[in-house]
Amino acid sequence: MPVTPDPKWLEALKLPLRVMIGLTLGAAGLLWLDNQKIIDLAVFGSFTKPAAVVLCVFAGALSISGVGAFIYDLFGAARKAKALKIKRELRNMEDAERKERSMAAAVERLDYLSAEELHLLAGCLRQRSQSFTTWVHSSSAATLKAKGLITTPGGTHHQDHYPFVVVDFAWKELLKREAEFIERDDKNMQQHSKSGRH
Repeated sequence: MPVTPDPKWLEALKLPLRVMIGLTLGAAGLLWLDNQKIIDLAVFGSFTKPAAVVLCVFAGALSISGVGAFIYDLFGAARKAKALKIKRELRNMEDAERKERSMAAAVERLDYLSAEELHLLAGCLRQRSQSFTTWVHSSSAATLKAKGLITTPGGTHHQDHYPFVVVDFAWKELLKREAEFIERDDKNMQQHSKSGRH
């Protein structure tokens, strides 16, 4: 009749790594003591020495594979963390480049403002204020916002005096070219007043 292995032996595979290492060292220590004639394992029975050898080999193999798996996981985790860091850095660089392109495109749009859009921004320059209020559904404010030149803090405000803010990079450009934008707005207003007379 074939001998079937006791399934309880398989539970040894679930033992923690430190227990496996301890069993390996213990079995190896017994074999070394027997070899040095300090302890005679034969006194405990004829199967004691072979059992110690089997335990040493079995627990040693599991210990080595456990240590190998631990090292693999350790380096694998380090590789994964490094890969994630590189991926995050690349994504941040792409985001920064995208933001720079978006800001550059928005600054270019300052040269192609409608008279109404220009008037709102020139008004900010005249008042030395980065923010202004206008009707919440102002088409000029909406187009400036769509062009990435202004934003709004949001919230509940009076619809006729809704707050808008010129974004920082656009405000810096406006301040650099303050005289130019005010002059352009003055010309627009003069032309508008002349056309209103006829």
